[in-house]
Amino acid sequence: MRRKKRWGVLSKTSRSVLFTASYLCESLPVNSKLFALTQRAVDFFTVLSSFALGFGFYLRGGRSVPYDFFQFLSLGALTGVLFLVVFHSLRLYESKTSLLHVVETRRLLIGWALGSLILFSLIFFFRFLDLSRLMVATALGILLFLLILERALLYQ
Repeated sequence: MRRKKRWGVLSKTSRSVLFTASYLCESLPVNSKLFALTQRAVDFFTVLSSFALGFGFYLRGGRSVPYDFFQFLSLGALTGVLFLVVFHSLRLYESKTSLLHVVETRRLLIGWALGSLILFSLIFFFRFLDLSRLMVATALGILLFLLILERALLYQ
């Protein structure tokens, strides 16, 4: 004798609507190549802009640095490439998205933390430009805020 599955208070119609909506959200490609390329470009320029803002905030505090803006921005470009590799390895550029983008936000936070740790370890061991770790930490804090804002705007 078979047992019937109980679905609680949901009717059969509402169960099928919920299943269809969740299936479409997970498997609907959004012009995948163009969207993935746009995501990568926007992520790269977000990293660059966070480094530019971090440089400006650091100098606004009355501090001086032995290098100019474009040298620091070149490190921002290398950091942008680092974050693109980390985000790609965490599958942030897939065409499938989860419902409410919870999985993507989790991967984004893990990717930011992993990229930040790699960047700080590289700065510690190789001493690029005699960088101020406070300036880099400021840029990475701004980057976290901008990445979350950027993803919210891209997924709307």
